[in-house]
Amino acid sequence: MTRFLSALILTLFALASTSQAQDAFKPDPGYRSLFNGKDLTGWVYKGSKDKLEGKTETSDNRFHVKDGAIVCDLGKGIKDLYTAESFEQDFVVKMEYRAGLKADSGVYVRGPQLQIRDFARRGEQKQLKNFKNDDWNLLVITVKGTESTATLNGEAITPAKMKVPAKGGVGLQAESGKFEYRNIQIMVTADKEKEKADAAPVQPRIDSFVVAQASGETKKRVLLITESKGFVHSVVRRSVTVAKDAKAEDFPKMDQLEVKDNKGKVSVAYHGRLVKPLEIKAGDKSLAVIKPCLVETTFMDLAAKTGLFDVVCSQNSRVEISDEALKTYDAVFFYTTGELPLSEAQKSDLLSFIRKGKGFGGSHCATDTFYKWKEYGELIGGYFDGHPWHQKIRVIVEDKKHAATKHLGDSFEITDEIYQFRTPYSREKLKVLMRMDMDSVKNPGKRADKDNALAWVHQFGKGNVFYTALGHREEVWADPRFQQHVIGGLRFMFGMEK
Repeated sequence: MTRFLSALILTLFALASTSQAQDAFKPDPGYRSLFNGKDLTGWVYKGSKDKLEGKTETSDNRFHVKDGAIVCDLGKGIKDLYTAESFEQDFVVKMEYRAGLKADSGVYVRGPQLQIRDFARRGEQKQLKNFKNDDWNLLVITVKGTESTATLNGEAITPAKMKVPAKGGVGLQAESGKFEYRNIQIMVTADKEKEKADAAPVQPRIDSFVVAQASGETKKRVLLITESKGFVHSVVRRSVTVAKDAKAEDFPKMDQLEVKDNKGKVSVAYHGRLVKPLEIKAGDKSLAVIKPCLVETTFMDLAAKTGLFDVVCSQNSRVEISDEALKTYDAVFFYTTGELPLSEAQKSDLLSFIRKGKGFGGSHCATDTFYKWKEYGELIGGYFDGHPWHQKIRVIVEDKKHAATKHLGDSFEITDEIYQFRTPYSREKLKVLMRMDMDSVKNPGKRADKDNALAWVHQFGKGNVFYTALGHREEVWADPRFQQHVIGGLRFMFGMEK
């Protein structure tokens, strides 16, 4: 009995130590995490329609999250889990993995597979002396240009150099046996450059950030829509904490509250208006807490700091947009993706609202919205046509007098995901405020004219339209230069400044 208790205590201690190690994991200096240790957010399941944001397993359970690791389990055929993010800059990725004795798997580097474990059946990587069966091994992959090298526990993996494409993600393969991956982190050249740049204090020239409402101006009202029917950006993902013992049937019936039960795992989403954390309760029991996303909190902070406007934040355009409802607003701002569920009447109401003299604005993926609605393309000014760049770039300011760009000087540098655009984008129809300096990037992109605008304005009927392509990364929304850029855009939308 004593031996049994001793063994049980040691086992529980080992499990607790493992759990604590996972909870305490922090990326190395200069690195950022690719796996949050809790769910598959930021990953895509190749060949499936699975949406993995907030999910802990794929639909077939070949990949699932357990004890802070991504577990690849037994199943039919080869399955691949990829980072949603694609990398075209040089990078170093580190991860720890554990493999069973007969496990077979690999890691994809921008497409090609690096075989990391197939020793028992095919004898690969025989030179490795430090590989540990059924224990954690450290894999380090370095990509420079179109070549990659790798080490496992400090020993070189063959081939010494592997050819890889100029762009692509990092993938995990599930073939046979059980594999586990944890502590997945990456250092991208652009991230390292940003870290160095951030070490120097930034002194943006801001003329009217603190008090943006001039004497005699009436406070405006903005409808902010952060609804995603396509890719869900992290900056519009509302934070949801669900009680561990909560069950789907415990939740009260509530308008715009979505509760799902996936094999005992409860997920919750609230699409309605949110101005502060929303606690969902059943009697005195707290079931979930939902907090506004970063874009929403930034708009609310700017509204409070400037006194320029009030904002209504929603992730349900179908509920918010109608002729009657829009009468209470001065502008609508989109951070959206996909085909939003507006009826034809609602689309007509939105266009009429703007044509009559109200404002419309959008950030980043607002151009990745309503591809099937031609008039929306004309409204926003262009459609997304890929993002070849996710790095530090130089921005050339074309209009140094406009409210949205007059604080930025002749040029500035910023790290973000950078879009390129297709029809109906045209300088003949738009006033471009700033563009990317093509000398600051290596990839020439698709456009033959190399015209990669980053912000523009135009008139739609009597209404003013503002669009900025920036805003993918979370730190951009915290950047005072970008915040002032948005404030200036709003002032233009309101007709306060040109």
